[in-house]
Amino acid sequence: MADTNFTDHPSPSGFRNCGTRSVTSALESGKIKIEGLLSPQSEGLNSKFILSNSLPYQYAHWGRIALTSVADKMIRTNSELRLMSGTGIVVTGHDAMISAEADSILELNTQFIQSHKETSLFRREADRLFIRNEPPIHFSEPALLGFTPSSENYAHWLTESLPLWWVFANFLSGIKLILGPETKFQREALQLLGISPESVIRIPNNNIVFEKLFFSEPVSLWSPPMLVGEAGRNIAKLAGAEPGLRKRLYVSREDADQRKLLNESKLLDGLSKIGFEKVLCSHLSFPEQAKLFGSAEFVIGPHGAALANALFCPAGSQFIEVFPEYCVQPHFRALASRANLDYGMFLGTSFEYENSRNSGNAWEQDFVIDTEALIQAVHHLIRDKSQ
Repeated sequence: MADTNFTDHPSPSGFRNCGTRSVTSALESGKIKIEGLLSPQSEGLNSKFILSNSLPYQYAHWGRIALTSVADKMIRTNSELRLMSGTGIVVTGHDAMISAEADSILELNTQFIQSHKETSLFRREADRLFIRNEPPIHFSEPALLGFTPSSENYAHWLTESLPLWWVFANFLSGIKLILGPETKFQREALQLLGISPESVIRIPNNNIVFEKLFFSEPVSLWSPPMLVGEAGRNIAKLAGAEPGLRKRLYVSREDADQRKLLNESKLLDGLSKIGFEKVLCSHLSFPEQAKLFGSAEFVIGPHGAALANALFCPAGSQFIEVFPEYCVQPHFRALASRANLDYGMFLGTSFEYENSRNSGNAWEQDFVIDTEALIQAVHHLIRDKSQ
C-alpha cells in the first residue's frame, strides 16, 4: 500500500495530521532493518481436518472454504515472523503504533487503532488520521515491544504477544520488555516464563521515543507463524502439563455475556458419559489453563477466547470448535494447525429458538446445536482414533 501523508485537512483541537508508511518503504529507506527470522525448523502444520457435521445452515459454503483450502494456503504461506529494529522509534502509548519518522506511523497494527476511546492518542475524522499533539518522552535503553492494541483480549494476546515473550525470556538479554496495561493472566505468564519485574517497563500512555527498539511484524490471527506453536509447546511444559493424562475437556461459555450455547446442558449430559469434564477458563489462572490443555486429548467448545489454549494441547489431540452460523472464521483452526492437532468444526444456528437473545450483533448471538449429531460425531472420532 502506498504511503499516505494528509496535510491539507484541518486537525481536531489538540491533534495534528498523521500519515502512514509501509514497512517495505521504511526498510528500503533504512529507517528500520530486519534483525532475523523467528522461525523454528519444524513445518508445524497438521494434515488432518475432521469435518464433524455437514454444515447444514446458512454459512455452510463459507465455513468449508474459510476453514479448509483458504486456511491451509494462508497457514502454509505465512510461516515466518521477522524481528525488526530501528533507532529513534516512537511508540504511541497504549495504542502501540510505531513511527519511524515524524507524523507517519508504520502500517503494522493500524487496523486495531481504537480512536473512539478517550484514552487513544489517535482520532479519525473524514477518513483522516490524527495524533495527539504532545511532547514525547525519551527512553534510552534498548527494548522489545511486547504488546499490541488488542493485548487485553486473551486470544489476541496469546497469539500476537505471548510468543514474543517466550523469545524474550529464552533468547534475548540486556534489553527491556515494553508492555501496556497489566492484566491478571499477563502477570501470571511473566512469572511462569521467569521474566523479572526489573526487565519489564509498563509504558505510559504517551508518545515514547526509544533510542533502539526491537519489534516484530504483525501476527495474523488467521495465519500465525510457526513460532506460536513452538512457544505453546514449551510453555505447556513449564506449566507442568502431563500429556499422558489424556483429559477430555468441554470449554463452557456459561459465564459469558454473549455467544452462549443455549442447549449446553443437554450436550454435557451426553459428553460426560464418555469422559468429558466441563471447564470454565475464567476460573483458572494462566498456568492452570496451560497445564490443563497441555494434558488433553480431546477439546470441544464454542468459539471464544478460551479456545486459544489449543496451542498448549499435545500434538495429535482432537479439537472441535462449535460456531453459530455468522461467526465462522479460521483463527483457532490456524492455532490448532500450529499445534499439530486434528481440528474439526460444528455449526449451529441462532434462528427461531426460544430464549435466543437478539443482541443486534450477529457475531454475538446466542445459539443452539444438534447435540445428538455432535455426540455421535465425537463417538465416531474417538473410535477412529483408537483403531
